[in-house]
Amino acid sequence: MSKAKQLRDRMTECGLVHIMAAHSPLSAVLAEEPGFDGLWASGFELSALYGLPDMSLISMTQHLDMLRAIAGRSSLPTSTPGMAMRSTSSMPSPNRCHAADTRCQ
Repeated sequence: MSKAKQLRDRMTECGLVHIMAAHSPLSAVLAEEPGFDGLWASGFELSALYGLPDMSLISMTQHLDMLRAIAGRSSLPTSTPGMAMRSTSSMPSPNRCHAADTRCQ
């Protein structure tokens, strides 16, 4: 069963799931330890990592590189904003998921 399917099943069972924001592979690994159900990775977290305001100052390449690194280190499903999700369709990760999309891969 895919991680995204496990997350959907957990949402069906409990109604609420615990998702932790991740800005790096380290924060993703740390979110796994206490048992979070998934990760949220958006431009806000990445901007904070670089010490920049959340004003789209981070390039899409930087954002996608970090998403790939997070997905490579974590077994949790990773939810991303719609813009990034459309750009990660070729990303080799079985655990990516869009929060508003029930067709999580």
